[in-house]
Amino acid sequence: VGLDVKVDTEGAVCVPGDKFFDIVRQLPDEDIDLKANEDKLSIDCANSHFQLVGFPADEFPEFKPATEESSPVHMGELLPLLRKVAFAAATDDTRANLNAVYVGEDIVATDGRRLCKVLGFDKIEKEILLPLRSVRMMCSIFPEEVVSMRMNEYRVYFESENVVFATQLVDAKYPDYKSALDVKDMPIEFTVDRMG
Repeated sequence: VGLDVKVDTEGAVCVPGDKFFDIVRQLPDEDIDLKANEDKLSIDCANSHFQLVGFPADEFPEFKPATEESSPVHMGELLPLLRKVAFAAATDDTRANLNAVYVGEDIVATDGRRLCKVLGFDKIEKEILLPLRSVRMMCSIFPEEVVSMRMNEYRVYFESENVVFATQLVDAKYPDYKSALDVKDMPIEFTVDRMG
């Protein structure tokens, strides 16, 4: 994430991103002071003070920018679809293919007991499995605007003016969700009034 900031003294530290975003999101709309000290980050804003423990910045893995050809993706179309299905994905990390959201001709999530599917998102040509944690982070940090997307067989990159988001793709086979939704042999059919 890139922001315009006033720097008094340069410093760097690595801290858990989800904890950092959770703290900053709750702070009042005032200036935030950040102070890095080896493996700690102090966050001060108004009457609030937080300290996160992390690790030295030089231990952070090297970030290699994507070199693949980019294509535009409208997050205003993709994010609502991801939000609609993400609740059905497994939260158990031991089954990586179910702890993910399938994006292909349909967008699908299942934990093996329940399944949610929405019509496909034809802006992504290749079928991919996005980790559930990455889907949740994308939904919280990206505005609903057009971003550029780059993809190789291991990672997908989404890039806006101020944010570069890269995530490892899940390397696993997704279950055959179409057969689970094949209802032609089911004898009972009923209609439900959603407003009732």
